[in-house]
Amino acid sequence: MKRPAERIPDTNAIIRYLLGDHPTLSPKAEEFFTRVRTGEQKVLVLESVIAEAVYVLTKAYGVPREKAASGLLGLLNYRGVTNPDRASLIDALALYGAVKLDIVDCLVIAKARRDNGEPFSFDHDLLKEFAGSAKSKKESP
Repeated sequence: MKRPAERIPDTNAIIRYLLGDHPTLSPKAEEFFTRVRTGEQKVLVLESVIAEAVYVLTKAYGVPREKAASGLLGLLNYRGVTNPDRASLIDALALYGAVKLDIVDCLVIAKARRDNGEPFSFDHDLLKEFAGSAKSKKESP
C-alpha cells in the first residue's frame, strides 16, 4: 500500500480547524486533521505557519496565549505530523504559553536549547529567559 503524500497545511486551514468557526471550511479542516491525528495523513507544519497562527489567534481572534499554545501543541502531537523540528516547535509553544515573550523569541530559545546553541540578541528578556533555562538545565539531575 502506498504511503499517503505529505501535505503542508497553511495558517488558514489550522485556524479554521482550531476555531471551528466557518460553516463550510471548518468541517473540511476537521476531516483533514482527523486523518492527521490518526496518522493516515502525513503533514509538515512550517515554523512560519505556527508563528502566523499564534499571531492570528491571539491578535485577530483574542484567543488567550495559553489557549492558542495549547491548541497548536495538541496539533503538533498528532501522529501524522512529520516535522524533523517538531520537538523544538513543541518546546517553543510550551514556553510561549508560560512566559511573556513573543513566539519568535520562544522559537529562538527552543532551537538554541535543542541544538546546544546560544542566541545572539539584544533583547534582554529573551537572553534572561535563555540564561534561566540554561541554569535550571544544569541544576537538574
